[in-house]
Amino acid sequence: MRAKLGNDTVDVWKITDKTPTDAWVKEAFESHKVFWDDEMGGLPMLATFFMKEESVKKINKLVVGKRPRQFLLLDARDSNGAFLGGNLRASIGDYLYKRGELYQFCSEKVFKRDFILI
Repeated sequence: MRAKLGNDTVDVWKITDKTPTDAWVKEAFESHKVFWDDEMGGLPMLATFFMKEESVKKINKLVVGKRPRQFLLLDARDSNGAFLGGNLRASIGDYLYKRGELYQFCSEKVFKRDFILI
C-alpha cells in the first residue's frame, strides 16, 4: 500500500507472518535488507552467534518447548558498512516502509499518528 508521510509518498507493508505479495517487500527480503530472526529466552538468535557454545546450550535447555517470538530485523548499513540510526527490529503488527531507497520500521501507534493512506 502507499501512504503520505509528511511531504513524501512511501510504500508501506503491515508486517505479518504471511508471505508478502508486494514486489518491493519481496525485493527487500531477497536482497537481505530485512530478515526474520527468532528470539528465544529473551535473546535474539543473532546474539547467540557471539556467545560461547556452553551458554547457548544452557539457553536452549531453558526454552525447550517454548514458542519463539519472531522479529523482523533491518540491515541498516550504509555503503561503507556503518550502521544507520533508527528502529532496527519490528514485530508482527508493526509496519515496514520504504522512503526513497531507505527501509524503516514504525509501530502501529506511530503509523496511525504520522501516515495518511492514499
